[in-house]
Amino acid sequence: MNSIKNASKTIDDEDKFKVFQNIADAIFVSFDQAMQSGQVTSFAQFTSTILRWIEDSCRPSDINDIMRRVLGN
Repeated sequence: MNSIKNASKTIDDEDKFKVFQNIADAIFVSFDQAMQSGQVTSFAQFTSTILRWIEDSCRPSDINDIMRRVLGN
């Protein structure tokens, strides 16, 4: 019975996009900070910075925190 109630509630595409956009914005902020914190003058430094950012900022617990913040608003 509960699944029937939930099935009848649909989420507007615009609302889905807003949630996605807020999540992407939050992730981009940390990426932008990581890229600005070091001098990236070569492709090797660029990839090293990206990999370090992924290891530091894209752990499941970090993504979960971002999701909770975004969905809480």
